[in-house]
Amino acid sequence: MKYLAQLFVIMLFVLLGEGLAIGNASHAAGTAKAMEMGPVDGVMSSLAIVLSGIFTVPVAPLAIGMFFRDVIYRQFVPGHRRIFL
Repeated sequence: MKYLAQLFVIMLFVLLGEGLAIGNASHAAGTAKAMEMGPVDGVMSSLAIVLSGIFTVPVAPLAIGMFFRDVIYRQFVPGHRRIFL
């Protein structure tokens, strides 16, 4: 029974992973192809696009601020010369 449950989990990850990978990698064209492959792949592909968008909205400004904070800081603080590492 234990091995059957493990096999089920592996099969579930394979089914869901295919759609998620296609959705993240190729967005709309990949989702259309995933819909042709099957309904589960299509749904997971669509879900990957949505989750990527939701995740990007708060993370992108933080990443830009982290990598370009010195450039941003110099624009708004006159006379600023310190370079952040």
